[in-house]
Amino acid sequence: MRLTANSLIAVMGIFATILTGWIGARATYDVNDRGSVPPKRLEANYFGATDPLRDLRDANTDLRISIRHNSSEVNNLRIAQATLKNTGKAPVIPSDMIEPLALTTARPWKIVAVSNSNTAITQIKLSWRKVNDQEFVSLPTLLNPGDSIWVTAYLTADELNKESLPDVKWKARIVNLKSIEVEPSFSDKISLATLPFVNLSFPAALFALVAFTTYFILTFLLLEKAGLLRMRKRRRYAYLTGATVLNLCAAEAGATYVFGLPSIIPLPVEHWSNGPPLVLNALMVGLLSVSWLRRNRTRARATDRESD
Repeated sequence: MRLTANSLIAVMGIFATILTGWIGARATYDVNDRGSVPPKRLEANYFGATDPLRDLRDANTDLRISIRHNSSEVNNLRIAQATLKNTGKAPVIPSDMIEPLALTTARPWKIVAVSNSNTAITQIKLSWRKVNDQEFVSLPTLLNPGDSIWVTAYLTADELNKESLPDVKWKARIVNLKSIEVEPSFSDKISLATLPFVNLSFPAALFALVAFTTYFILTFLLLEKAGLLRMRKRRRYAYLTGATVLNLCAAEAGATYVFGLPSIIPLPVEHWSNGPPLVLNALMVGLLSVSWLRRNRTRARATDRESD
C-alpha cells in the first residue's frame, strides 16, 4: 500500500485529535478548579537552624549559661524559623482544615516551644499546643490570599554533636491542597522560566516530543498542500518558523497539563501561559485542515465531472 501525502495527513490528523482531546480533558479539569472547592496554594520557606550559644561556648571564658523551660533545663538549644504564605487566589478557611497547620521535626530532636515572630510582613498569629516532642499544632485559622505566618521553633536534643542542626517542616491536610510547596530558589525560578524542557520529567519530555513531532509533520504537510511553502523564500521561512514555534509551545504546554509542572517547582498550572499556545495551535491546524478538505472536495467534484 502506497502512503500518499493525503493518507499521511489523515493518519497524523487522527493522532493529533487524540492528543488534543487528552490535553483538553486535563486542561478542563484544571480550569474547573479540580472540583467545587477552589484549589488552595501555600508556600513555605525554611531558615537554617542556629545554635544561639555557639560563640559563648567556644569562648575561653568561665561563663556558664543555663536555659530553662518551665522547670526543666534545656540542653543543646537550637532555634529554627519558618514562614508560610497563602500564594493562591482562594482563602483557606478553618473548615477547610481537616488537619490544621502543624510544625514538625525528626528524632532525636524535640520541639520545646513554638512562638509567633513579630515582623512587618506577617499578619497572622497562631495559637499553638504541643502534640508530642516532635510536633506542635495550631488552632484552625483563616488565611486570606497574601497572608503570611512567621514562626520560631526552639528545639533540643540529648548528647548531640555540637555542630548538629535540626530541620522543621510544615504539615497540614487542607481541602484541595495538593501539598505545601517550598519556595523555589532564584536559580530554580530562572531555570523553569528559561529551560522548561530541561526540567521536564522523562514521561513528560517523551510526551512533548511525540506531540511536537505529530503537530510538526501534520502542519508541514498542510502548509505544503496550501501552497504556503512554495511562496517566496522569506514568506516560506516565516510561515514554517512561526508554525514550528507554535507546535513546540503547544507540545510543552500539553505535557504540563498532562503531567504537571517540573518537579523542582510543584506549582499549579498557570492557564494564562499554557492555554493560549494550545488554542492557537489547534486553531492553526484546524483552519489548515478545513482548507485541505475543501481542496480535496473540489478536486473530487472536478474529477467526477470529467469522468461524466
